[in-house]
Amino acid sequence: MPEPLSYKDLEQQVKALKLEKMALLDELQQSQKKFHLKESLLNQIANDTKEGIVVIQRDEIKFANQTALQILGYSFELLESFKFTELVDVDYKGQLIQYLSELDTSKNHSESLELVMLNSKKQKIEVNLFCKKIAFPNNQAAIKIRFENIQELKSKEKEVETLRKAVDFLDSYMSEGIVLLSITNNDDKSLFACVIDELNSAAAKIMGKEIKQIVGHTLYDVMKPDQTFHISEPSHTSFNETFELYITNIKKYIQFHLFAVAPGKIACKITDISDYYLTKQQLNKNLQRNELFTEVIGIFNSTSSYSHKYKQVIDRIVYHFKPKRIFIIRNSENQKKGKLLIQYAHSEASELPADFAIDFEAVPSWNKMLMDRKMILGFMLEYLPDDLKQYLKSLNMKETYVFPIIIDNEIFGSIVFENFNKNEWDNTEIDYLKMVSILLSNLLSRQRYEEKLLQSKEKAEEADRLKSSFLANMSHDIRIPMTAIIGFSDLLADPDLTIGEREEFIELISKSGLDLLTLIDNIVDVAKIETGQLRINLEDTDLNTLLKDLYSVHSRNTKIMEQDDLELFLDFNSKYAQLPFKTDVFRFKQVMNNLIDNAIKFTDRGSIRFGVSNVWNNTMEFYIQDSGIGIAEETQHIIFERFSKIDRSYTKEYNGTGLGLAISKSLVEMFGGEIRVVSYPGKGSTFYFTHPLPQKAEKVVEKTNPTKHQTTYNWKGKTIMIAEDVDQNYKFLEFTLQPTQVSLIWARNGKEALDFVKEGVDVNLILMDIRMPVMNGIDAAKEILKIRELPIIAQTAYSLGEEREDALKAGCSHYLTKPINSNELLNLIDSVLKTKE
Repeated sequence: MPEPLSYKDLEQQVKALKLEKMALLDELQQSQKKFHLKESLLNQIANDTKEGIVVIQRDEIKFANQTALQILGYSFELLESFKFTELVDVDYKGQLIQYLSELDTSKNHSESLELVMLNSKKQKIEVNLFCKKIAFPNNQAAIKIRFENIQELKSKEKEVETLRKAVDFLDSYMSEGIVLLSITNNDDKSLFACVIDELNSAAAKIMGKEIKQIVGHTLYDVMKPDQTFHISEPSHTSFNETFELYITNIKKYIQFHLFAVAPGKIACKITDISDYYLTKQQLNKNLQRNELFTEVIGIFNSTSSYSHKYKQVIDRIVYHFKPKRIFIIRNSENQKKGKLLIQYAHSEASELPADFAIDFEAVPSWNKMLMDRKMILGFMLEYLPDDLKQYLKSLNMKETYVFPIIIDNEIFGSIVFENFNKNEWDNTEIDYLKMVSILLSNLLSRQRYEEKLLQSKEKAEEADRLKSSFLANMSHDIRIPMTAIIGFSDLLADPDLTIGEREEFIELISKSGLDLLTLIDNIVDVAKIETGQLRINLEDTDLNTLLKDLYSVHSRNTKIMEQDDLELFLDFNSKYAQLPFKTDVFRFKQVMNNLIDNAIKFTDRGSIRFGVSNVWNNTMEFYIQDSGIGIAEETQHIIFERFSKIDRSYTKEYNGTGLGLAISKSLVEMFGGEIRVVSYPGKGSTFYFTHPLPQKAEKVVEKTNPTKHQTTYNWKGKTIMIAEDVDQNYKFLEFTLQPTQVSLIWARNGKEALDFVKEGVDVNLILMDIRMPVMNGIDAAKEILKIRELPIIAQTAYSLGEEREDALKAGCSHYLTKPINSNELLNLIDSVLKTKE
């Protein structure tokens, strides 16, 4: 055990303890002062921050700074009565709980959390939370929550963003550029020696570069003017200048507006006035070119010759457009060639040869493009058809513009404008050229119209002269056979004539009658063709038989038979015999007869050949060749015109009305073919005409030879009614039928014929005239056939109408045209009566 302390020792110890207590109290007091100072400083710091700070422990609020109280609108005493989660909008509580849970369990979590809190007025406040775990007295866990009101911040950001967008919008849509320049060399007064300090987007857009590519460079580095510009007194405050320059590198007209902003600094407003300048320039050009149209119209209305008008128009075009070359091409009638009509060439270009021509068969795209697209743009060679591209290249024409000359919806020709490569015509200039082309087309059309009028006038005068000549010829040609018919008919009355003389006179009367009939038939055919009443009736035909029949008829021609030095030949290759052939036999023979008769008429010695010359593409070509007098080239184009004859004098050697070839041409064209002539005076002529073959091979109808004329017919017991109103026609029929012992009944009109049938008169056949008084033959035939079936042969002297078709539609079985051939009539009646049996 330790020894007990003495009083003195105890007193010293107590004194030491008091001193120690005082030291400890003093230290505690100092510590408290420091703590309060720190607490005051921390509170001041916490309250001075713009962020709200709240400390919570198990959702209870333990601390809140003044900023937090201001944001939430509570006093601390009222605030600590709430749970922290009660201050959060219900839609965000889940996020907050999850966020605090992750923080409490030390899991990964976001550094901040945006949510909505409610203030004392239950107003929503957007805040951004920053949470951190801290140690509380007694080592209790707590969470410090910092939050800031971002609603106002977002509003300001939106305002800033809106302002920025507005500035960008104005900058992007601002057409005027603003450039700040520095004068770096006082000795150089050139504006373009200034250095660019700043510029807006509009200025950069005008210069065609980005801002970063421009700043720091001289103005000349980015804009090269067509002339220099020197600044006068740039440092003076009243310095202000406006001018316009063309900038070559960017190809723009720019207006510059300069004004001083500070010593050594110039502000420059630049404006792109290219559109205005070009529009003004184009307007001046258009005003000048409008004068061109006025000048051209004046030229059109002048009394100058057309060749002089064309020259004047081209001179005006050259003045306004400065082309390298202009030429006009006129197409041939068959559109196969284009010949040079007019041309102009600049002194730097060579003229085209006078015989220059375009072969449209080699360059088919020329006319096709002009018709389809109304122009050819030669400067776009790569887009043109190959044939056109190669042709323009061969002519070394690169800057070429071609416009059509269209008259009556057909290409009459084309106008070619060639430009120099160094110059370019713009779209407006091309449009003007197009309009000029239309004016030239109108001038050409007018010339053509006047030429046609003159030709029509000459043709009308020629037609009038031809018709006068035709009437004179007609009077002459009709009187020749009529003289023979009347004269020899009178001579037949002489009882002293021998049998030989009588037969000769009868033969001459018959021949003259046939000549007269041929003449009348030609006139009728011309009338039918002019009125469109002539019809072609195609039928299957044996071509071999058809050509042999023609040879048989013409080989008995008096001239052929009497002249030993004149021969007729048929040229027909057997390989063509089996080809199907479909034609109107009567009209085909008419064409061949006209051509062969002409060949015989105009050939005195040598030969006449006819036949088939060639076959191709479902087309057969026939020819008639003679060794006669021939036809001069200058008159070959008129021989197919009506009333046309090469020799029109009254003392001519060859007779004829001049209708045969015109009729033949019309008939050949109605067949679907063409006719032409190759002839040399003194050597002879060859006429060719084509005839289409059937598309599909059909069996050729083998025609039997016509039944030879029977010398006697015996129709005893048969009755034929003749409906005829003309006495002499009835007498002819009565005399013709008398040897056949047939019984005859004469009805003088259609009604009498109908009455006979109604009365039950036994009739085997009716010969029905079409044109009769009271009731015509068509109506009579219809009514008779309603009563009973009878063969009716229609007959008429009219050829212009549609009597044949009308008669057959009415029920007539056959049709004859007057004058009637006796043998043909007897053969037909015999055939009909035998068929009926």
